[in-house]
Amino acid sequence: MPKVKKGQTEGTKGPKNKRKRTEKTRDMGTSSAQAESLSEEVPQMMAPVSLHGDAAPGAPGGLDAASIPDMCQISAIACLAHQDMALLKGLDKQDLNHSPPPDQLSNSQGLRCSVWIVGSSIVRNAGIAALSRPGGQGLGLQTKGIDIWWQGYGGLRFVDLACKLRWLAQFENPPNLIVIHCGANDIGQVKTQKLLDRVRWDLRLLASIFPNTKLVWSFLLPRVAWRYSKNVRVMEQTRNRVNRAAAKEILGCGGRLLRHTQFLGKPKQLYSRDGVHLSGLGNDIYLNNLQSK
Repeated sequence: MPKVKKGQTEGTKGPKNKRKRTEKTRDMGTSSAQAESLSEEVPQMMAPVSLHGDAAPGAPGGLDAASIPDMCQISAIACLAHQDMALLKGLDKQDLNHSPPPDQLSNSQGLRCSVWIVGSSIVRNAGIAALSRPGGQGLGLQTKGIDIWWQGYGGLRFVDLACKLRWLAQFENPPNLIVIHCGANDIGQVKTQKLLDRVRWDLRLLASIFPNTKLVWSFLLPRVAWRYSKNVRVMEQTRNRVNRAAAKEILGCGGRLLRHTQFLGKPKQLYSRDGVHLSGLGNDIYLNNLQSK
């Protein structure tokens, strides 16, 4: 066997060792890059998620459910109207199927959520009552990244709602959520079928005007007395029909529902003397419902 010179042996082994060291260095560089990538991903995964739509139940800023008098709850449950219960049962399944869970309204980028609460004197009075509560008109949700803009107008009718929202959009950017509590003032002034058609049409229109905004329908409250008719039973039937039509449209466009079941049965302590507006306790309950939603 021919002898291999020492220089040739060292020359042959040199490149091999160099290739091994190069591959090892490359592997170490890859592992280092992966480690750096992982270190960047971990803080993002562990970053706190800020609320973007729904406030957590029990948030500060109002009365808790436990503070409502027991007699009020008993009265409300004992006097539940048959039509109201039928309406709620009919919508429960749809609400669960179409309403997004609260975490879908949150964002992980720390952006603030803008909420408009628009409606008639019920909204106006609730906004005024919120001034004297802990958390103020923000309902204590400012720390959750939620900013509320109260827009309550006494006597506002649903037929004027779309124009009002278009007007408001001239002064503020489109919000993340619009809570609508409007329509009771139309009952008795506008023919029922015409009102139902208008509710369906205008809610679809609003969904197209505010494509990136989630609409929330706040159920019209029962009334002890109605201004435009003494036939309370017929007026309540119309109110239920309006709520049913609005709820169907809202769910169809990916919106949400805000119910106020404490007012079923019309507990007297929740209403003012006129039987239309809410008492101090009624306003507190209404605000609690908004806060927990």
